[in-house]
Amino acid sequence: MELDKVKDLQAKIADFKRFAFILIAVSVFLYIGVLIPNEGKTSLQMYTLMGTTVMFLSTAFILFKTVISYKRELNQLED
Repeated sequence: MELDKVKDLQAKIADFKRFAFILIAVSVFLYIGVLIPNEGKTSLQMYTLMGTTVMFLSTAFILFKTVISYKRELNQLED
């Protein structure tokens, strides 16, 4: 029972980390799209890019906080 819980927590930690890093990478590309000057961009497109960037970074932050809490729980189980 406890071994299954440990494996489940380790899998969740790995998945959440992976997904958070992917969100950070995508948000970097979206922010680069904001920085590159282009006369064809409308203000709606700029706000959409910035809003999506902030949303992705916020989600990544929440995922990293969740990983920290799962690591604490995993340490308690292993002790």
